[in-house]
Amino acid sequence: MGRWGEPPPKALRERTIAVRMKQPAKTFLTTPEKVGKENSLYPAWLEKFWHVYEGDFIHAAGDLDAGALQQGDETYLLLHVSALKPRKASFLDDLNEHQANNNLPLFTDTDLPIERVRAVLRTLPYAETWRWRVLLPPRGERFIVSDRGLCEFGDRDLHTGKDWPSHGVFFPLGPTLGVLGFLHEPRLHRRRFRPLDFSERLTLNRRYTALLNLRLWEDAERFVVAHPSDRTLIENIDNGAEIPLDPDGPYRFRRFGFLGD
Repeated sequence: MGRWGEPPPKALRERTIAVRMKQPAKTFLTTPEKVGKENSLYPAWLEKFWHVYEGDFIHAAGDLDAGALQQGDETYLLLHVSALKPRKASFLDDLNEHQANNNLPLFTDTDLPIERVRAVLRTLPYAETWRWRVLLPPRGERFIVSDRGLCEFGDRDLHTGKDWPSHGVFFPLGPTLGVLGFLHEPRLHRRRFRPLDFSERLTLNRRYTALLNLRLWEDAERFVVAHPSDRTLIENIDNGAEIPLDPDGPYRFRRFGFLGD
């Protein structure tokens, strides 16, 4: 969350960020160390497991933002996106929904820490099969981020009304940087597939930037975080205003019809 904060000279956890809570409904300025902390959410050994990659991920995200990702640092990005769902506070509910739907025994709080790790390890090889695209907002616009750290999407063809046959996940990594992960469709995608390739960088148009921010708010469990200058944006993000999408597609200077084509 500190990557959304100001001023840059301060430590990430001490920077000022804008936050909008769902319950109780309020918007305010604060710091990451005050809003995101869940007391006793993880045991000490699991905290150490997360710390294995967290610092390197922050550096890798900064390098990616500057267009200078170092070879091998893709691993830290992959670990980050694979751990987001298992790290969330309500992960036990997700696990037990799956267990109940498949007539399997429910997990307990005692099971939860190791199940978080197992979920990360299950997700890593799956995420390695995704195509990756670096997304940038247009000048003067910024991404927000939710407590989940992601939003899932499925595109719809505006001309035919049919669903696009691929889907994916958007991960904001900073106010001016995000990555899009989506399944490779050999019949549909123009570029040859290369695993862990973050070299493709595309700038979104304003409307698709607004749409992704709205979806981040809708998919949030408890709150979203924004740059302090975007307090008004998150206060009004769900005001019901229609976001008319550009028929030429989501990207500036490139005629793609879909986020994941």
